[in-house]
Amino acid sequence: MSSEQNKSIVRRIGEAFNSGNLAAYDELVERDFMDHDLTPGQPPGLEGLKNFLGMLRKAFPDAHITSDFLLEEGDMVVERQTFTDTHRGELRASLPPARKSHTLG
Repeated sequence: MSSEQNKSIVRRIGEAFNSGNLAAYDELVERDFMDHDLTPGQPPGLEGLKNFLGMLRKAFPDAHITSDFLLEEGDMVVERQTFTDTHRGELRASLPPARKSHTLG
């Protein structure tokens, strides 16, 4: 796969997250995807990722990723992102909505 194809996939993943289209991850992410930073109770693989992102979207319904830049070398792509959100929903039944906005980047 070319570096432009790899960068296109990374961009599409961000677009899918921003639109809340978690079904798009079935096309964009390998089923045996490995998350090296699982949250407590998160199952492994693509389904675990989609479960986590769904939970995140419920707690932060306006969550938005902005791609600041993409770097590629060979078959690797690294993206710097800015993540903005407002905590409007319950997070894991233990963290009530704070109604505060955040920007991480």
